[in-house]
Amino acid sequence: MVIDDRSYSNETFEKAIKILNSDKKAINVDSEHRENFETLAAILRSKKETLVDDVAQFDDAPEEFLDPLMFNLMDDPVELPGSKTIIDRITIKRHLLNDPHDPFNRAPLTLDQVITRDDIRQ
Repeated sequence: MVIDDRSYSNETFEKAIKILNSDKKAINVDSEHRENFETLAAILRSKKETLVDDVAQFDDAPEEFLDPLMFNLMDDPVELPGSKTIIDRITIKRHLLNDPHDPFNRAPLTLDQVITRDDIRQ
């Protein structure tokens, strides 16, 4: 996800492109693959700029619409049945990949137990 600075960085891709295009040629990559990589970097850079602009539009969103763990605007809010916490589905989905418990009360939890909250999404 390009909006998450822990997973993506424009600077990392720029450094990789410089290495691929350097005269030292420490890495042997044909021109087609180099061009494909540069195209990918440009697409990701553009997506990040768009997402940053979108997020900036919602800087003053009410706190109840923000994910309690990631503090971003929720796209798909769900309720955790044990703790009654409202959280974005993608956030709890990622959490459950590593830990099968509600992060707010440590009760066992599976993704099929979460309750979709269309009323909040609207």
